[in-house]
Amino acid sequence: MASLAAVIGWFIAYSLLGGDLSSFIPLFIVVFLITGAGNALNDLFDVEIDRINRPDRPLPSGAISKRSALYLAVLFFTIGVGVSGLLGSLCLLIAVVNSGLLVVYASHLKRTPLVGNLSVAYLTGSTFLFGGAVLGFDGAKVVLILSLLATLATLSREIIKDLLDMKGDSLRGARTLPILFGERPALYLSALSLFMAIGLSPLPYFQSLPDGRALFGDHYLLLVGVADLLFIAGIASSFRERAHSPTILKLAMLVALSSFVIGAVLR
Repeated sequence: MASLAAVIGWFIAYSLLGGDLSSFIPLFIVVFLITGAGNALNDLFDVEIDRINRPDRPLPSGAISKRSALYLAVLFFTIGVGVSGLLGSLCLLIAVVNSGLLVVYASHLKRTPLVGNLSVAYLTGSTFLFGGAVLGFDGAKVVLILSLLATLATLSREIIKDLLDMKGDSLRGARTLPILFGERPALYLSALSLFMAIGLSPLPYFQSLPDGRALFGDHYLLLVGVADLLFIAGIASSFRERAHSPTILKLAMLVALSSFVIGAVLR
């Protein structure tokens, strides 16, 4: 799914700027491998927790050894970063930074309140940015707002997920944002992140490409308006029936993503 997000970022930039049609293949491979390496590291650092919560998973069940998981992560990181060099210096830089962040997240930041949430939010948003960066800085600028919106929406959703997991997290001694500072402050921060996304969402409609063409057409404004209404519904739900909020936010993110794709194609 991360690879698909990167390809969508590339497609939006490609539909507006043109470029090498075959570049999405190494792009897909890079994101697939680096994300897979990060997942392997997460499993490696969570093996003791998984022995209790998910004993059927590969590491706690003994289907694969810790050493094999580590070798796999190193191999995937190495190949992923190496292939990213074929996509240009900007893609290589993002791949190196994200690989380093995935290592630090798995080892230290995952259980750090807010910083862990911010790391996941950035990594999610950066997949779109990485796709656009295949076409250089102009491509990255085209999808920059999409990347920022995805980051803000993911941050809000991650905080709400922490709220839903409070009972289990407190039993395990986790130090999440709502456990440390309370439910209300966490909810307000989640809402603030979403309102920032809503406030920024019309910006691409008023942007133009280097040659003066409009970045997105009227279809974008219509669809992103629908996404904003869903985001507001997700915020309202988080203060009432909290269990439904992540689903509503996921739907809103899907509509927002569709608005970028359709806005870029139908101008």
